[in-house]
Amino acid sequence: MAYLIEFADRAARDLEALSVEKNAAESQAASRWHNGLEEAVYALANYPRRCPSGVIGGANERPPVVQDVIHATPGKIKKAALAMLVPDGYTVAYDTASQLKISRQWSSEETIRFNTDHWTNGPVSNCQHVLTLIPLPVPVDQAINVTMHWDTVCHADGGWKIWTRDNEKDVQWMQTTLANLKAKIEGADQGH
Repeated sequence: MAYLIEFADRAARDLEALSVEKNAAESQAASRWHNGLEEAVYALANYPRRCPSGVIGGANERPPVVQDVIHATPGKIKKAALAMLVPDGYTVAYDTASQLKISRQWSSEETIRFNTDHWTNGPVSNCQHVLTLIPLPVPVDQAINVTMHWDTVCHADGGWKIWTRDNEKDVQWMQTTLANLKAKIEGADQGH
């Protein structure tokens, strides 16, 4: 579902003032920054839960993330996420109070397919999908803002390479997964 995105008068004035301040008419980097900011805002029309955590464009590009508010404790959210994703082959890679990283090792078929599809690049090995959940409290009774992002990590050329899962299909998967997590937790709470 697409939403209508309109800049408020003040936001439009602020964006124009930033463009002038950054000299976007004369600087390619400033122009990319300005255009990337506008694109990120307009992308909310198709991905309203997408939350660009940084300015799009150039070295400042940040991975797309999705977020939602879930009425539960961080521990309950992490437990439900694991219960939902462990059957799909995910295991805990890193768990602290501030984040949960879970990963799933690629199958040999996935690795072969990737290397075949990207034959002009060096081969990759030991690849995994890494899903990060970051629960942050919000000023509402037992509400947590859950941010999710998804990366692929592979060994290649003697080091590690990280690719952000940022195509539409992957962003949609994150949105659906987070919505299902919320429904599972809040639905279970309503049943009690």
